[in-house]
Amino acid sequence: MQLEFGCRITELTSKMPTALLDKFPANAKKLWEATYKNARGLGKDIVTASKIAMGSVKRAFKKQQGVWVKKHLNIKLHLIKHGYILPSYRFELELSNNKWDSDSQQVSEDLLRKMVESDNIGTLGDVDHERYYKKHNSLDERDMINSDRDTEGLYFLDSYKYEEGSVKAIVGMNKKHKLYNKYLSRHKNGEFLYASAEFPNATIENGTIIDADEMLWSITNNPASDVNKGILVG
Repeated sequence: MQLEFGCRITELTSKMPTALLDKFPANAKKLWEATYKNARGLGKDIVTASKIAMGSVKRAFKKQQGVWVKKHLNIKLHLIKHGYILPSYRFELELSNNKWDSDSQQVSEDLLRKMVESDNIGTLGDVDHERYYKKHNSLDERDMINSDRDTEGLYFLDSYKYEEGSVKAIVGMNKKHKLYNKYLSRHKNGEFLYASAEFPNATIENGTIIDADEMLWSITNNPASDVNKGILVG
């Protein structure tokens, strides 16, 4: 089997054998190939590109009874809304903690505390890291996960605080955004209830992010390791 971009699967390490890739459904296989190609184009070696590609698949798919399937979350919401005619909605959630981030790396408590104390957290949020994919010219790859574009600004920070190794926040929804009604409906159905942090120009030491320019965040449908789900509180 040969990938479209001319790299044979047999070139890869044992971390991504042909047998495993062949078990992916078509969409997962395309996502893996597109992510791998993008990583190689950015100068990543074969092993690193393979790990990045596998990470993309794991964010969108899960292994269930030996079969890789698209992730679907069934989460009950505690929904409280303010106002009767035009109610407003807010999420109470954890933007990041010292156990995880979007790349499954730990984040130091000192950095999280610094981000809050210096007011260096992005005020607007997007969906499924559209901002990240756009920056790396790989929106086609993101389309395999989520085809909605221009999602930045759908969410905004209402308030946030640092508490025992965690950045907790109240995140509001922008009623004027073109995707407001669509995503509000999806939230009510138990979808897109997680936050995932991004740390531009991060400094990583022994697998822990110890410094970064700022902290950005995205609303996503898939949790990273032990992240808590958001609660729509209004």
